[in-house]
Amino acid sequence: MDHARSKWSYDRLNSPGVGVTLPNRVAVKYPTAPFMWQWFWLFPSENHCTDPRSGNRVRYHMLSECIQRAVHKAARKIGLGGVITPHVLRHAYATHSRESLDSLRTLLGHSSIETTAGYLHSVVDKASNPLDDLLK
Repeated sequence: MDHARSKWSYDRLNSPGVGVTLPNRVAVKYPTAPFMWQWFWLFPSENHCTDPRSGNRVRYHMLSECIQRAVHKAARKIGLGGVITPHVLRHAYATHSRESLDSLRTLLGHSSIETTAGYLHSVVDKASNPLDDLLK
C-alpha cells in the first residue's frame, strides 16, 4: 500500500488532472472521486494512458499478468517448487485464516460451502492471522 500511496501522491503533485477510471457513472456523481486515495488502485500501473471511453488521462491498474509474473519470480527466488500463482496464495491465505477460525467461505467468496470443503482438510487448532505473523 505504501508503493500505491506514493504513486497516488506523485500524481496529485505532478499530474493533478490524472485520476483513475471509475465504474458506471460514479465519476459523474462524484467528480472528485477519480482523484481520491480511496479509489486509487492497490496495484497501479507504472504509466498514465488515455482512457478510450472518456478521453481523459488516467492511471489504470497493473495487468494481472504482471502480478502473476512477479509471484512466479518470487517463488523461484526463494526456491518454492510446484506451480505458485496468486490464486494458490489466495487459497493458502484462506486456509491459514480458517485455522484462525475465520469464515473460509466468506474469505474465498464462494457461494457454496461444498466448494470450499477441500480446504478444510488442513484445519487444526487455533492459529494466528498470517498477516499478524508478518508483523511480529
